Amino acid sequence: MINLLNQNPIAFRAMTSLAVVVCLMATSAHGDEKAAKITYNDHAKPIFMQRCSSCHNAERSEGDLDLTNYTNLMIGGGSGEVIEAGSAEESYLFRLVTHEESPEMPPGDNTIPEKEIDTLRKWIDQGALENSGSVAKKRKPKTDYSAVDPGDKKPEVEPVPSRMPLEPPIVTARPSTVHSIAANPWSPYVAISSPRQVLVYRTSDMKFRATIPFPEGQPEKIRFSRNGQLLIIGGGKAAAAGKVVIWDAIKGRRVTVVGDSSDAVLAADINPSQTLVAHGGPKKIVEVCDINGEPVYELKKHTDWVTALQFSPNGELLLTGDRNGGLLAWEAETGNEIVALNGHSKAITAIDWRVDGKLVLTASQDGSVRIWDSKNGKQIKTWKACGIGVTDACFTRDGKVVTAGRDHLVRMWDQNGKQLMQTQKLPDQVVSVAYCNESDRIVAGDWSGNIRVWESGNPKHVGTLLANPPTLETRIAASEKRLQDAKAVLDPLQQQWDDRASRIAAIKAAAEADVATRAQLDATVKALAQKLTLAGEQLEATVGQQASWKKELDEKNAAVPLIEQALSTSQAAASSLPSDAELAATVKQLQSKKATIATRIGELKQQLQMTNQKREVTQAEIASLKTQRQESAAGLTAISARIAEAEMELGKLNDQQQKAKPELDGAIATVRGQASAVEYWKSEVEFANRLAQLEASLEAASLADHERLDMLEAEQERLAAAQAKVDVAKQRREESAKRLDSIEQQIQQLKDK
Repeated sequence: MINLLNQNPIAFRAMTSLAVVVCLMATSAHGDEKAAKITYNDHAKPIFMQRCSSCHNAERSEGDLDLTNYTNLMIGGGSGEVIEAGSAEESYLFRLVTHEESPEMPPGDNTIPEKEIDTLRKWIDQGALENSGSVAKKRKPKTDYSAVDPGDKKPEVEPVPSRMPLEPPIVTARPSTVHSIAANPWSPYVAISSPRQVLVYRTSDMKFRATIPFPEGQPEKIRFSRNGQLLIIGGGKAAAAGKVVIWDAIKGRRVTVVGDSSDAVLAADINPSQTLVAHGGPKKIVEVCDINGEPVYELKKHTDWVTALQFSPNGELLLTGDRNGGLLAWEAETGNEIVALNGHSKAITAIDWRVDGKLVLTASQDGSVRIWDSKNGKQIKTWKACGIGVTDACFTRDGKVVTAGRDHLVRMWDQNGKQLMQTQKLPDQVVSVAYCNESDRIVAGDWSGNIRVWESGNPKHVGTLLANPPTLETRIAASEKRLQDAKAVLDPLQQQWDDRASRIAAIKAAAEADVATRAQLDATVKALAQKLTLAGEQLEATVGQQASWKKELDEKNAAVPLIEQALSTSQAAASSLPSDAELAATVKQLQSKKATIATRIGELKQQLQMTNQKREVTQAEIASLKTQRQESAAGLTAISARIAEAEMELGKLNDQQQKAKPELDGAIATVRGQASAVEYWKSEVEFANRLAQLEASLEAASLADHERLDMLEAEQERLAAAQAKVDVAKQRREESAKRLDSIEQQIQQLKDK
């Protein structure tokens, strides 16, 4: 049984204080009549030496039990501890000595004298002290996990396990046969057997959640309590030892260990009220005890190994089955036989009650599944679920039946035997199966250690679970290797992405500059066009003016000879007629006109020369502007072509980036996932180490607390003894005073006579 002092120290101290008060009261009442200590050295050992030492000594220790040495005796033998200090009736050795259990000590009808039995009883009841200086330790409080709910409705608090270490206590060379799988009835978790451990997985996402150590050996049968709060693990070592370990499935701690079989436990269950534990195996006996391991009764009617058993949902019945096909129903509280259920011809491999308790199914190596009415024990349905043997079966919450067979298949049926689903084959014969109602998934394991998960109605499995999980160190190394591999894939993809991104950025920058240049050139071309238009207009105006002036000059030049001729004629006429005033006036007019025309001709020539120069300048400017416009237009065309080419290249690069993005994102996600995995497994190592340190500290603190408690109790006992002596001294002083008064009264009476 587990030490539960840490679970309820206040209650324990309250019990201790009460015990001290009782001790003080007893001491005060009895005073010096306090019973002498019965010890191993002074009382028990002489009996053992005389009656038992020939078979149980240091050299010859039958059953690995040495009664000639106190330490060895308290350690016990091959069946475990034999002395329950503080209770002779609960001590295995005492029950053997009184012939209440077998093997009887000494064997046969010869019991040791009643006086010696009484001495051994007192020695154990007083605490099984080694010597007169030893102090009796208080008995451990009993475990109480009795359930108040019937277990047929979902609890208000979902029975989800707290965080537990993922470090397996053992890793084997290859996966082992999956002997048993159990689904929590009210949360999406399954427990799976593995050598010296039980593995816990979450069925909704198939995540590995915990390892539960089972140092007792191989877990043969795993089962959750009806409310999902407790996990029952039955197993051990074949032909050596068997135990049933009960775990608090929520808090993740061992509650108690019951049973002390000489062979492995093959079948185990706890009743719905969580007060009785039943287990059986190769001994052919079903042992029923309370949760503290105290025997309640034994069922000895089976003729072969007990291979399956289960309490009914209401806790009133216990159904047990054996390797010979025997199937018996019992009253759970009393162990009284109710009925034998006949029908199976080979080993019973599974017993499972429907959640309402009205029906119970049994499965057998004879290949059949049988449905029984729990009220009258009558068989109401049977069908061949696997021709070569059904290895496991269970009800779903809604009344369907899931079976596993030696033909490598898992099947689902309605309760009338109509097949609803058949999975793909497992690599080997299926040994165990469980149905998780909370996730609507089936989990099955085969002989070779393969574990598959199916969704109800889907014959193709949706995942696999590891029956032999690696160590955290191995997981970290594997995750780091996968991380490096993922980085090796990511790095070139990232480099290509970055190169394209750099190229895109460079092209965009150049294109933006070209766009700005193109805008400038376009503006320049437009400005040059405007200038050309103005220059052309100016040239046209200049040419028109020049033409007008050239015409006038030509006219003037043509008139000059005529005027000179007329002037010459007029001068000749005036010379002939000097007195002719009109001729003289005409000569003057002609001379004036000639001078005016000559002046105008000079002006026109000057104007023509100036406009000639202006025209040449304008023509040169136009030629220059045309050249500039052509050059700008050519530049504009080139830049536009370059921009178009850049846009095409950008389009190609962007397409390449778009096509590469899913692969790159996938590679990034893989790296992040593997990095997270590395950190996750490292955090699990840190958690496991820290938890181990705290548990070690808790154990050390608990031991120290117990030692101090023992010291306190010893001091309180000494104080009580001293107080008792004081009380006795006071009483004697009072008696002495009364005696004095009585004598004085007698003296006075004598004098008064």
